[in-house]
Amino acid sequence: MVDVLNKISQKTSFKFFYDQSTLRKVPPVTIDVKDAGIQELLDVITEQTKLYFYRTDNTISISKTPPVIQKAITGNQNQQEKVVTGKITDEAGDPVIGANIIEKDVVSNGTVTDIDGNFSLKVKSNATITISYIGYVEQEILVGGTGVFSVLY
Repeated sequence: MVDVLNKISQKTSFKFFYDQSTLRKVPPVTIDVKDAGIQELLDVITEQTKLYFYRTDNTISISKTPPVIQKAITGNQNQQEKVVTGKITDEAGDPVIGANIIEKDVVSNGTVTDIDGNFSLKVKSNATITISYIGYVEQEILVGGTGVFSVLY
């Protein structure tokens, strides 16, 4: 599944945001389409895997929760939101490019770090964010009253 998403990313401007444990549990995907748009490709993947896709600009989040249920879960929350920003660097001080930042328990709300290791994400004021990157230990950070973070991986 990761290979399919990587191929789509390479041929388009879309980036995928997902929880790695979710993708480990899906069956292999077979796609046999030509000149298909992104929505057609995602529909074929949904049919085969029962994963659902949510697009925000050029980022596509992947969830096990169908859209109608997802709206019911997130639609009734009247909590205040805040924008969390930060920079993720490695032990040498170099930016970690493409690290995943997800609002914990809200798989459809996330982002990835840019070329400078920076990120920005709108979350509930009491949220916990999860930061993950291949080869590094996943980290969870309680947002609380802070809105700016510098994370050393």
